[in-house]
Amino acid sequence: MGATEGLLRAGMLTKFAIGTIFLIQGLSLDGKNLKKGFFSGKVHLFTQGWIFAGWPIMAWLLMQVFPIKFSPDLHTGILFLAVLPTTISTAVVYTEKAGGNPATALFNVTLANFLGILVVPLAMMLFQGNVEESVPLDTWAFFRKIILLLALPFGIGQAMRNKGFLWMDEHKAVSRNLCQGMILFILWAAFSNSFAQGVFSSTAIVQLPQLFGFVILLTILVRVLVPATYKLTGMHAEHHPSAFFCSTEKTLAAGLPMATALFGSNNPALAILILPVLIYHPLQLFLDGVIASGWSQTGEKETH
Repeated sequence: MGATEGLLRAGMLTKFAIGTIFLIQGLSLDGKNLKKGFFSGKVHLFTQGWIFAGWPIMAWLLMQVFPIKFSPDLHTGILFLAVLPTTISTAVVYTEKAGGNPATALFNVTLANFLGILVVPLAMMLFQGNVEESVPLDTWAFFRKIILLLALPFGIGQAMRNKGFLWMDEHKAVSRNLCQGMILFILWAAFSNSFAQGVFSSTAIVQLPQLFGFVILLTILVRVLVPATYKLTGMHAEHHPSAFFCSTEKTLAAGLPMATALFGSNNPALAILILPVLIYHPLQLFLDGVIASGWSQTGEKETH
């Protein structure tokens, strides 16, 4: 029923859900945050560098030395996780909880999610050119989907917001629940289609325990290297929590619809491609929640 051509015609509904999610993001993200937090240039350069460059480099290097070679779909899924922008809400919440500067965090999550609409598709095109037997992407169809499903709804949302439509600010719980409901639908449709196509009998599932181990190792490495490198920049201690949480977190809310738009809702391998993101998401929520609580209790401005 949830397969692309099933009873619900989930393929069309999924595209509608993706467009709606990015419309809501456009309505919700306040571009003024970019102006307010502009002046901490060193922090922003460090954070955006880790989000879009440090992560992919770390993931690629780790895959080179990891004991097994992942299937092309899982390889692509890991790189997709690595290039995603940061979470929109939890990075700011954890920064404030840890005693950091929430304005700096808000600037970076806003900037990262603006940039992500362009950077993620371009990065995936680059990565897939270097992955043997990777999931094929039709360049023109690829950019057409990005424009119609991601950039256009997001731009319409921003235009409506600039015209004074601030309903989302006053009803954040409604928009959050609506997005979560559509994300669950996209997830259900992706797995239904993959099961219908028999994808879960492939080697990707055989590699699932190793994938868990890889994601856990990557999670720990990033959380060790980010504080190790921001100490070298000499940035003020009040910015350490925002640099840490914005650099280490990856968005599921934007990542799942973005993956569906990039790889196609009818792609039988879609559920395999998003597995790394699905594994990483609860890990980051748990681990960063513990770190933020510990940071708050000790009153430290350094992470260990």
